[in-house]
Amino acid sequence: MSTYQHKDFPSHLYSRHRPTYSDDLFDLIYAWHVKTPGARTTTPAAFETAVDVGCGTGQATVALSGKFGKVYGLDFSEAQISNAVKGDNIEYRVGSSSHIPLPDKSVDLITAAECYHYFEKKEFFKECKRVLKPNGTIAIWGYAEPYVSGRPDLQPEFKRLFFEQMGPYWPRGFEIIANYYRYPPLPFGKVERLDWPHKTLPDYVRVHHWTLQDYKNLMSTWSGTKFLADLAQSTPGIAHPGDEHIAWLQKELGIPDAEFASKDIELGFYHCLILAKNDDSPIPEEPYDDLSGVKVLKGRWPGMVSLGGTRWWVDAPEINVGKFL
Repeated sequence: MSTYQHKDFPSHLYSRHRPTYSDDLFDLIYAWHVKTPGARTTTPAAFETAVDVGCGTGQATVALSGKFGKVYGLDFSEAQISNAVKGDNIEYRVGSSSHIPLPDKSVDLITAAECYHYFEKKEFFKECKRVLKPNGTIAIWGYAEPYVSGRPDLQPEFKRLFFEQMGPYWPRGFEIIANYYRYPPLPFGKVERLDWPHKTLPDYVRVHHWTLQDYKNLMSTWSGTKFLADLAQSTPGIAHPGDEHIAWLQKELGIPDAEFASKDIELGFYHCLILAKNDDSPIPEEPYDDLSGVKVLKGRWPGMVSLGGTRWWVDAPEINVGKFL
């Protein structure tokens, strides 16, 4: 069961304290949807129906509702759905990425924001190919490691927290977003990706003016935090490494205790966007979701992943992926 399915998962905090997405992100997706031809069709793109898979509390869903006639938000967590942002042309449904409850060839755009790494990939792609219209678009994006704007000297400690100290507590699938969706490849003929920080494009996951308290609140929504809290009930002495990290950051930035919840810092996130066009490209037979080859010793990255007979070296702290024989 996913962390977000737990009835005591703080979905109200998730809605309140998660990073948000800029209008520029959606404008780019819409432009790509219209201007980029599919590999094997000349059918024009449309803005009739969109599906936000893994919608959570509707951060991306509500943005889509301003462009599409009908938007479906799909999530397997009733807690998330109950706290989702409402809209006249939005319909939320409890479901999964493996079963999109819509007719064949009825959808123009499918989005997956900060959730694709937890999907059953092969089943998700099958559903995308089934429900998307010819020339329909898939837009997948995610973020992971935080950073403080203008302070690259702090990044080694952010990496240590996110990949090393929290490493043992992230759920299965984290290794995919840790490498910013560089694997497995998407089974479509037309695929493009963008990575941030970008040389010319603004951040699409917003750089937030947050306090240290806001940053701490964000940590409370991490799936690894929920796992840690459950583990601490049976294993005394376990502490969230984020507490030490926050204290270190407060000292480095020279923020007094009196301004812990009032002084803003610019906090951004490394992120990526992948865009693809629906076509009849076959879905490979290799086990997209077999991550049994991942080796993480005491939470330290890199790990080694074997996918479909190809061995991948996963070097999350440096955000690099390379094949080796």
